[in-house]
Amino acid sequence: MKRLLLLLLVLVVLLAGCGKMVEKLADDAVGTMLSSEDVKVEVDSSSGEGATVITTDEGKIEVSSDENASVAIPKGYPEDILPIYAKDKIVMAADYGEDGFTIVGQTQDDMATVVKFYEDVLVGAESTLVQNFEGMHMSMGVLEGMNYNVQVSEEESEDYTSFSLILVPAE
Repeated sequence: MKRLLLLLLVLVVLLAGCGKMVEKLADDAVGTMLSSEDVKVEVDSSSGEGATVITTDEGKIEVSSDENASVAIPKGYPEDILPIYAKDKIVMAADYGEDGFTIVGQTQDDMATVVKFYEDVLVGAESTLVQNFEGMHMSMGVLEGMNYNVQVSEEESEDYTSFSLILVPAE
């Protein structure tokens, strides 16, 4: 679980930059947190748009290196439990194996539409926290044996709504 938290910290570093800068920041950040034999950072440019990929013994994080590109949804992501609102722009996808998944996406749809979608999906969930802030909605709880965290935020300056989904097995 410690490595999972460290990988999420790396994610923040990755989302702060792009291209070669992302690779350098990720490599530096990971190098200081974990031994080099545990982590591999690479840029996959076979699609022409590229993605930064971080792999460890415990999973894989893939981040789009191009603001217009999207990364693939990890195989095994349980969409029957927590569906992904829009798949046309997935900026980050992480597969932690048995430890769960993280998906970060963007849509041109307004925040209210995305929040309503997840409120409908989460009917029947055991919610432990639901908060609305100006420009952000967050919901946490347990759904079908999985701890979930759904965050939806409005990026007015960028004219899009972002959403992040985290699913981990309930303990």
